[in-house]
Amino acid sequence: MVKSASKNRPGSAPSPGAAKQTGSFIYSDGSRYEGEYIEQDNANSASANSSRQRSGTGTYTCARSGCVYTGSWIADAMGGGKGKIVYPTGASYEGLWHQSKYAGQGVYTFPDGSQHDGEWADGRMHGAGTFTDAKGKKWVGVCDMGFGADLAPEIV
Repeated sequence: MVKSASKNRPGSAPSPGAAKQTGSFIYSDGSRYEGEYIEQDNANSASANSSRQRSGTGTYTCARSGCVYTGSWIADAMGGGKGKIVYPTGASYEGLWHQSKYAGQGVYTFPDGSQHDGEWADGRMHGAGTFTDAKGKKWVGVCDMGFGADLAPEIV
């Protein structure tokens, strides 16, 4: 089933009793979503349109950037569980999400194959983690909102 998607406000809660459905959307910019969603009537709105919120598990392909996200959705935002995004550069992130940002435990793989495996907050490395460079050398420690000043080489 192909539907054209309406513009939704991420983070707005679905109305009670909205039924979960499965389908595919093609957005006006060419982006695609395939997966679970909730459709609700906007009875209190000035327009008679319904709105769809991605909710559950699904795959979103962004036409503009080329990135592909597969995982959990809640209130039309990436989050509420695990997911993986792959960028056209070859970089990827796999782990927990909250409101479309990396949050909790996750692994970011850089295009050169180096990785950061650790805690994330608000889309940044934050908390305990291990950085492994492309040659396999490891640094362990704590990152603070994207900065790894406390990372030290792992002693083997």
